[in-house]
Amino acid sequence: MKKYTIMLMFVWLGVSAFGSTVEVSMENDFLGGTDRHYTHGTRITHSYSITSDMFPDKNISRRWAIGQYMYTPSEIDVETIQIGDRPYGGWLYGATSISVYDNNTLDFLEIDVGLTGKWSGAGDTQKKIHEWLDATEPKGWDTQLDERVGVNMSYITKFKVRTDNLDVVAKGSLTGGNIHLNAGVGMLLRLGYNIPDDFGVIRMEPVSRALADFGIYGIMELSSKFVGYNYFLEGNDTEDIYNINMERYVFEGSIGFGTYYKNLDFIYLYNIRTKEFKEQADNNEFGTVAFSWSY
Repeated sequence: MKKYTIMLMFVWLGVSAFGSTVEVSMENDFLGGTDRHYTHGTRITHSYSITSDMFPDKNISRRWAIGQYMYTPSEIDVETIQIGDRPYGGWLYGATSISVYDNNTLDFLEIDVGLTGKWSGAGDTQKKIHEWLDATEPKGWDTQLDERVGVNMSYITKFKVRTDNLDVVAKGSLTGGNIHLNAGVGMLLRLGYNIPDDFGVIRMEPVSRALADFGIYGIMELSSKFVGYNYFLEGNDTEDIYNINMERYVFEGSIGFGTYYKNLDFIYLYNIRTKEFKEQADNNEFGTVAFSWSY
């Protein structure tokens, strides 16, 4: 019943807003020493706290975001389809979400609407970035997956155990739509000085946080998911054309640190993701950086 009430808040206007945070996060495999597969992601988020009679004893955060993601095969200087490797793909989307939380639990619901193929602009973005960096020109974007209007909905629930210098956060998630269909679980551990009183803000669900003047802490996260459908590996008869076969279970580990001073926040993570298709030669490695400013 709780998640259906949260869904009503997407269209219910009887709320008052206060306290905003702007976050810019970037993921890139260059930070992991590679240039392939999930090669880049950028997301800009504006979140703010709201109050509502629906949840008088809870904290509530509303968020709006825009993001772009790029996927490439291993050899980006080849113009033709690469059999046995993943296709080029792009995803440009807007998102809105609601987080409802207290000291120990969080429920998060997000709706994403976006575009794939040439409509995503991912090819043009990667070409321009590589031109600026004098890096290898990606030549195969003309073979990218077709255009599609995509819609996804994600629900996440979290539970936190916290002490002064340590917290542990358990997570469960469900995502459904015509771009992704998966279910996952995960565990986050943070250890340090003045850890933010939140549920882990990287990559998915920024919420309003209780911060001291300064804090620094280490981060370790482990997660796994069952993949029912991934458009960027299965769309347009990809498995037949590219001769690849999906891995249905994908695991990911992250390690890094976070620090903040007053209303400025920085987080870095190094991530390793297991193979997403059976013909993939190696695991994916990429870095995540995020900057946020609260006002």
